Amino acid sequence: MKTLKINFYQVDMSKKGISTCSSCDTIQQKLDQAVHTVRPLLADLNVEIEKNVITVRTEEEARTHRITASPTIRIGNFDLFPEHAGEESEERAWSWKNETFSEPGREIFIEAILRGYLGEVKQKEKKEISPYVMQFFGKQPEPAVAGGCCS
Repeated sequence: MKTLKINFYQVDMSKKGISTCSSCDTIQQKLDQAVHTVRPLLADLNVEIEKNVITVRTEEEARTHRITASPTIRIGNFDLFPEHAGEESEERAWSWKNETFSEPGREIFIEAILRGYLGEVKQKEKKEISPYVMQFFGKQPEPAVAGGCCS
């Protein structure tokens, strides 16, 4: 049996005295509903879904996991993540098929799971870790360096 990994990455907010993120909780519930919907179909294809919730506690962990936003959902090689509106704002903008949503619907997660199963690559190219996420690590992102081979 093949396994499709779904990793739900969220940032540890405890350093700011926050124990939970209602936005992440809502997104995780919708993802769980989508997994429940798709699981029988993938089982017919001899594919098991393994869902993990991973709390990112440091900038190093964010870089290791290639996380730029919270939450980030990685389904196989396919990533779904929001843009953060501002450094202190919890407001998120999720882009899907040239539309922007404050919160993706269950149908978006169903399609994302199928894209992940089919081996599609990331939805869009990632940038640096957003300032919103960096605030929970107690640091600001380092500015991009101009010139050189990697700029």
